[in-house]
Amino acid sequence: MKQFYTGLSVFFLLLTVVLAWLVFSNLAGFNQYLASNFDEYVTQDAKLSDQLQGITWMVAGCLAALFLALAAMTLRNFAKVPVVELAEADIKKIEKAAEDANQEATEQERKEQERLKKLQKEQQAQATQKKEKLLQFQPKGNTMTLRSESWLRELANGFNAGQGIFYLRSQKEQLALAATYAYIVEDGQTQEVSYGSGFVGETARKQVRLVLEEIPENYLQIFSGLGSAVPNFLVFQPIVHQQEVCGVIELALFGELNTFELEALQTVADHIGKSLYPEVKDRFSIASPVSEPNPTTAP
Repeated sequence: MKQFYTGLSVFFLLLTVVLAWLVFSNLAGFNQYLASNFDEYVTQDAKLSDQLQGITWMVAGCLAALFLALAAMTLRNFAKVPVVELAEADIKKIEKAAEDANQEATEQERKEQERLKKLQKEQQAQATQKKEKLLQFQPKGNTMTLRSESWLRELANGFNAGQGIFYLRSQKEQLALAATYAYIVEDGQTQEVSYGSGFVGETARKQVRLVLEEIPENYLQIFSGLGSAVPNFLVFQPIVHQQEVCGVIELALFGELNTFELEALQTVADHIGKSLYPEVKDRFSIASPVSEPNPTTAP
């Protein structure tokens, strides 16, 4: 394509130069030709001679303008050739760059997927290890309160919780605070929670784990030797066995629990519920009101 436009441009330039030379070199002879053919008219009227002279210059000017226009068009087409080829080269470079970027993005996506898979495997392995360790744990104490404290301490350490509270079912639809971990019970603070009251009561009523990632203001603070801080992750785990609520465990953490850790916590909670159910059931029967004697059977 470049060779074609180059040859065409040279041809038009040469043609322009030759035609211009012919016109201007033969301009005098052209005037004599007009004067000889129209001699009688020229002698009769001198103004006609001036008109013929003007026509001659006008024709010469038109031809010159035409030649210049052809030359300009030729030069313009000639100048476009490298621009077009440069644009095509740029397009190829852009396409190559886009292809390379696409391949790089695909490679990065593959690496990211591999990283996530590896991370999930690590998280799953860690959660499984925590679960197995907790399932093998034997709580110490001869009372439910002592065993609750033992379980709560082990759960808090296993899941890196900053605080924890263990509520046990005390009546038909009532929970009582049984144990705490790194939590200070203030004077006058109620230690009884009814079903449907607050986060703990709602967890007991629905028998479904509740997770809060946005902690309400002034809900609680974790105190240590370094000061106090507000946790950013709360878990309310119900302890259920045979569709009966045995208790609720509340854990406050500074980091989130992943899916595998939450599943491990559920498995351990089911295990705790199975072990506590017989005693909690006995407590229900003790706490239930004594039936009044039937008048018909009274002596």
